[in-house]
Amino acid sequence: FVCTDIFISEYFEGTGNNKGVEFYNPTSESIDLSEYELQRWGNGESGMTDGIQLFGTLAPLTTWVLVNGQTENIDLGGGAISPMCDPALQSLANQLDNPYPAPTYFNGNDALVLVKNGTIVVDIFGKPGENPGTAWTDDAANGFVDIGDGAALLTSNHTLQRKYNVGSGVTVPPVVFDTFLEWDTLPVNTW
Repeated sequence: FVCTDIFISEYFEGTGNNKGVEFYNPTSESIDLSEYELQRWGNGESGMTDGIQLFGTLAPLTTWVLVNGQTENIDLGGGAISPMCDPALQSLANQLDNPYPAPTYFNGNDALVLVKNGTIVVDIFGKPGENPGTAWTDDAANGFVDIGDGAALLTSNHTLQRKYNVGSGVTVPPVVFDTFLEWDTLPVNTW
């Protein structure tokens, strides 16, 4: 395969706001991250819900980690609390995300799209425009969406790492999002 651009190499969907995304530069050149935006397409929306511009320079064969930037618990009223992101996870970040609403407030049913120069799709996680229920699953018979039949929820409460043989991003929205094609699963809150 030809390694020509950055792609999403890890997805952290942990408890509370313990969420983040790792990007990998598989090329032999440094890449200016200011050309890239991570978009969240929430809950099956047909377009971007929110986005964040990346910054910095990503050296060849290295990673850049974007993590949820919430540093304190926020009282939402009625006894509900939006919990802070784990400081241990935030300490691994190269960049903290914007305050809510922002891409790292995703949960298992939000698609992520990495865009270069505003319009060029360089990677897709999930299936933009599809609400899979709680998460995308291992249920091939039902298009890998959650229909409440006990299928394994793969994109919720898991860390996913791109398989070793993946060298580039998904640039065309998939017909179905079969997580296991390109991702290995790790337990929740693993980073």
